[in-house]
Amino acid sequence: LTGSDSTRLQPLTTIKPATGSNIRLINASDAYGVLKLSDVILEGGNPSNSDPVENYGGIIRSSASVNLDNVRIRAGQAVRGGAVFLSGRAGFVASDSEFQGNQAGETGGAIAMNCYMDGSVARSVSVSRSSFRLNQAAAGAGAIQLCGNVAMTLQSSTLSQNSSAATSGALHYSDGFGASSVVLELDFVTAAENTGGPVILSSGPYAWTLKKTVFAANTAGDCSVSGANPDCTAINP
Repeated sequence: LTGSDSTRLQPLTTIKPATGSNIRLINASDAYGVLKLSDVILEGGNPSNSDPVENYGGIIRSSASVNLDNVRIRAGQAVRGGAVFLSGRAGFVASDSEFQGNQAGETGGAIAMNCYMDGSVARSVSVSRSSFRLNQAAAGAGAIQLCGNVAMTLQSSTLSQNSSAATSGALHYSDGFGASSVVLELDFVTAAENTGGPVILSSGPYAWTLKKTVFAANTAGDCSVSGANPDCTAINP
C-alpha cells in the first residue's frame, strides 16, 4: 500500500460531568461480563462527593472486564485509579487509547486494581498502541498499579512524563498474598521523562521482560525489582 494512513480518527463525542459536579462518569462496580467503550472522550470524573468512602476510579470503576478502543481518558481524579479502578475480578484491555493528566491521591495515576483479594484472583491486563502521559500519584504508581496474579502486556505504547511523589515509578507491581502466576512484559514501548522513581518498580520477586523497549531521560532509573536478578530481562532480537 502506498500513501496509506492507519491513524485512527479522533473521537468526536465527549462525556464529562456538569460544571461543579464531582461524580464518577461510569460506575459498573456491580456489573458482570464486559464493559466495552469505543470512539469516545471521557473527561474530568471525580467521585469525591458521590462516593467519598470508596473514592476509587475517577472516571471508570468496574467489576466487569473493561475493553477500550480508541478512547481518550483525561483529567480524572480519585484516591486510587485516577482514570480506571478494576474491582472484583475485572480484567482490562485497551487499544489505540490515551490516558492523560489523571491523578490519584494514593496509587495508580491512570489505572489501579483491587489488591485485597490478589492471592485468589487471576487478572489479565493488555494495552496496545496507547499512551500514558502526565498521570500522577501521591503514594504509588504514577501510571499503572498492578498486584497479585496478573498477566500484563504493554505493547507498542508510550509512557511519558508520569510522576510518583512516593518514588513508586510509573509501573508498580506488588504482591502481598503469594501470587503464583505473574507475567509482566513490555513490547516495543518507549518510556521517557518519567519522574519520582524507576519507570518499573516491583516489590515482589518477579522480573519484567522487555522486548525492543527504549528508556530515555527518566530521572530515577529504569527498572528496580525486589528479590529478582536481573531486575528486567531485555530481549532485543
